[in-house]
Amino acid sequence: MSKTGPHVIEQTGQAMFWVARASTVKQVNGSSALISAPAGALTQYRYYVAIEDLSRNGADVAAEALVQAGSADVVLLYDETAQTGETLRRHTQFLKEAAPVIHAAGKLLAGYGFSTSFPRLEDVAYLVAENWGGIDILVMNEYWGLKDVPMAQRFTPWNALHHRQVHEASVGHHPPVWIGECGRDLVRDGLPWENEGLVGAGYQADGVSEGQMVEEYLYFEGLIQEDSYVVAASAFTEGPTQDWREKGFDCDPIAERLALALPFTAQKLYLAPLLAAWVAAQAGAGGQGGISGQPTPEEASESNPGGDMPIDKELAQRAIDIVWGNMEKLKAGRVTKKRRLELANDTEAHLVTLKGELEKA
Repeated sequence: MSKTGPHVIEQTGQAMFWVARASTVKQVNGSSALISAPAGALTQYRYYVAIEDLSRNGADVAAEALVQAGSADVVLLYDETAQTGETLRRHTQFLKEAAPVIHAAGKLLAGYGFSTSFPRLEDVAYLVAENWGGIDILVMNEYWGLKDVPMAQRFTPWNALHHRQVHEASVGHHPPVWIGECGRDLVRDGLPWENEGLVGAGYQADGVSEGQMVEEYLYFEGLIQEDSYVVAASAFTEGPTQDWREKGFDCDPIAERLALALPFTAQKLYLAPLLAAWVAAQAGAGGQGGISGQPTPEEASESNPGGDMPIDKELAQRAIDIVWGNMEKLKAGRVTKKRRLELANDTEAHLVTLKGELEKA
């Protein structure tokens, strides 16, 4: 199983080589690359606008985003904006406004596109109380900057592995996590705490070799394999624009090596039980109200041992349709608590049946 995939801006040959083999794919400001992803891959479209205006109604922005969303499974609207305090509260309302529009189009809504080290832990209780704005996928960007230390020390709990702090602070009450961007950058990882702790840069600007960057991405993949609630991570960036290339974030030279080192798995299927658990948690049907008790990556991928066997596309789509369809019913305000519990149990029963069919396929 692998979770890390390309973050595509422009469709270069190297970027598309990885897209065609990736378990997860994210594209910015377009979705045409996503149709080249394998069947069963989990895809995300990020709607890019120069000014992320939260005074606008989220439903209107969602409608605009859908024009270019294409075949994307997941839609992310605003990214790295309004991340704490009162602005975070408006961002939450914005997502609640957007959710019905995205769901009506048969897609999942992602938010908030938090910068590395966000959300602040003091804001987690508010986000839990608001069910994270009704989003289906929690996007957190996570970077690292240390390099002259042992590999395990480069991935700090407050930046590269901040999702673990959020998971603990929320007692698991959060949507499945997509690490929307990851790699090397200027972050506050400095030890000792000098220059406000700022260290690092884009890997090329920081003098990190391509071989070391590949090694770090694969090590990071191993770390997030330990976190069953993480469904995807996007290496920043493939197909960079000139400004990102000049800042040292060009992952095109290492895209082929990463594509060949990370075997394909159908992450849509991996997401399904996590999404069902999150829907049940929002409805009050989950035991601990979160997704902590979900299957390990190994258990979730039993129907695809080795990661390179073909997945029955029709069965995979049925699984997604069942989960997403019941999700909409569960979120409907007019549904009674008893009915919500029935729908949650129905979702689980269908997934068990589908798992059995997939094992026979």
